[in-house]
Amino acid sequence: MKMRALTATALFGGLTLAACGGDSSAGFCDTVKTMEAKMESVDAVDDPAAVFAALPEIIDGFTKLESSAPAEVKAELTKMVTALKPLADNKAELAEIATALKDAGTDETKLAAIFSEHTDLIEKMSALEEMDSIDDTVFKTYAKDECGITLES
Repeated sequence: MKMRALTATALFGGLTLAACGGDSSAGFCDTVKTMEAKMESVDAVDDPAAVFAALPEIIDGFTKLESSAPAEVKAELTKMVTALKPLADNKAELAEIATALKDAGTDETKLAAIFSEHTDLIEKMSALEEMDSIDDTVFKTYAKDECGITLES
């Protein structure tokens, strides 16, 4: 199961940040940079437990991005936070899954039991595919023009 790739792609829409700067949006840009670093660290490991453990922090990061977003990009970030809401409402269960996955290691029977026990939340994760359909053109343009951030697909 490639949870790492599915989650990282869904959560950050495949965006890669190259740099961050700027004056008026420094807080916003700093948050984007922090989120990218977190996503890169999650994407660098093939460990579902690490992905589930990172999800609450990633969800909080997107919420922080939305709350500090300039008007020009607020709508896009609101759509992303809305897509994350089913997971945001279940952070304790995400942490429980992370711990269970870590304890299970590579035992396929234990892994199957974990995913079977948490079927509802796992199904909610598939709703994250909706993030891939969010048009991020305005966000990319704003990031480049106002923050000095280059986003790549």
